[in-house]
Amino acid sequence: MNARLTSTALVLALLAVMLVAYVASAALVEPKVVGGNPKLCDCGIRIDPPPASGESTTVAFEISCSGTTYTGTVTVTVYDTPKGQEFDFESSIPVGKVVAKGGRQGANEYDYTVLPSPVYSDTGLHAPVNPSGKWANLSHISFCFAPGENGGGQTYTQVTVMKFYDRDMDGMKDADEPGLNGWMINIDGDLVGSFMTADGGYVHFNLSDGSYTISEALPPAGSCWKQTWPEGNAYSFVIPDTAPEGDLLFGNVCEVTLTCGRTIGFWSNKNGQAILYKADGWKDLLTTYNLVNENGTPFDPSDYSQFKSWLLKARSVNMSYMLSAQMAATILNLAYMCPPGTGDAYGVVIDDEWKSLNDIIEDANDFLAAHPMTWAYDEHRAHAEMYKCIFDDFNNNRLKLIPYDPCPVPVWP
Repeated sequence: MNARLTSTALVLALLAVMLVAYVASAALVEPKVVGGNPKLCDCGIRIDPPPASGESTTVAFEISCSGTTYTGTVTVTVYDTPKGQEFDFESSIPVGKVVAKGGRQGANEYDYTVLPSPVYSDTGLHAPVNPSGKWANLSHISFCFAPGENGGGQTYTQVTVMKFYDRDMDGMKDADEPGLNGWMINIDGDLVGSFMTADGGYVHFNLSDGSYTISEALPPAGSCWKQTWPEGNAYSFVIPDTAPEGDLLFGNVCEVTLTCGRTIGFWSNKNGQAILYKADGWKDLLTTYNLVNENGTPFDPSDYSQFKSWLLKARSVNMSYMLSAQMAATILNLAYMCPPGTGDAYGVVIDDEWKSLNDIIEDANDFLAAHPMTWAYDEHRAHAEMYKCIFDDFNNNRLKLIPYDPCPVPVWP
């Protein structure tokens, strides 16, 4: 009985190890299916036939590329998986592409030139899916060695994509705007694939001569993210004729609405009254600001009754008065209704500059000190109304706010 249990446990353990090993086998790049029997590149070798499943082979080569002779070895190991034949490889010199031919569906092309670092090995490569639904058995494998690393005849141009958090929505990468890791970037044309940004929002492509279009994966419908740059969401170019001279910038910003706002009506009814009766220092807090009455004189609340009356009488004949009332409600919301730090963590763009809610309150406060009266046709009335609308929208939980720190990037299907 114990022997049976021990034997069963051993089998299960071996199966678990095999499963983990299988799941972990994933190629560094997604393959591109190429019809027919693709020709070998100028600087490479072909292994025909490949080793049988469960076997390895090491091929020594000496090849001439652009007048230079290179020697090295490539080791290929083929094995069976539930999905069909796979293989791993190791090379003594960098590999640019691998072409895995098998079955009637053509070949899989693995292009490593899009990666930022030279590739000497990879695992989990395979031929295309055959009619049975499994990967076809391998008929031959071609290795194209990376030009520039070993003197191959083909040359490559590095194109860099920079994905960044465009907090001020101006389409330019500012020093305080971070890169966005984990954003999907698509390339089409003579290279087709999707790649994730990393290392501060960068992804690098080493592209051979040809035509390409690079775009970002747009945020899913209903996402808080929106693109700010470039117009049309794509860069199209031809290498070498119109190769990009600088980084290809993709800017995005996220906008959210909060639910901690409360209106002038709230702060003048029994709900707001109950909060302020329990709060210490709300009168002293408001008196530090340049709030004004309808006639432009300073308003400093002495008790809740006076404050309530001041809020209920607020109107836009003197826009600075209505601005004062809405700003007072925002100040109380940030102090008593919103999570700590909200005033610094969220803001909007004004005149191409991101400003936090606290920054806007300070700007509006300076405005009220300079312009306590903004009647109709006053040249400063529109400025007062702008501040008033921002506070009004925030108090009604309809203001689109931009967090200083980026939101989580979308989850791509």
